[in-house]
Amino acid sequence: MLRDGEEVLKTYIVSTGAHNSTPAGTFKIVNKIKDPTWFKEGQAIPSTSPGNHLGPRWMGFDRKSYGIHGTVEPQKLGQQVSAGCIRMKNEEVKELFELIPVGTEVTIQN
Repeated sequence: MLRDGEEVLKTYIVSTGAHNSTPAGTFKIVNKIKDPTWFKEGQAIPSTSPGNHLGPRWMGFDRKSYGIHGTVEPQKLGQQVSAGCIRMKNEEVKELFELIPVGTEVTIQN
């Protein structure tokens, strides 16, 4: 949910980490990157590669390696399938990216 205080502005269907690997708690967005490079097992996978699972946007948390990003598997939204990040539809993560500034608090509940 995107909230402004107690007011719910919008809800999104997302995917979270397999086996409850998404950490619960309150985090802050510390960086925002358009067309992010994905680093996996020492490899840099460019944003233009079909092997880049981050999609078109990255919003990183103040907890290293965790954040909100797009997906190459929109059919799996609503499931626990990521390595711990929050996945969103690419068009929706682009929208959210424009709406929230660095410093925004993100609360993840089990």
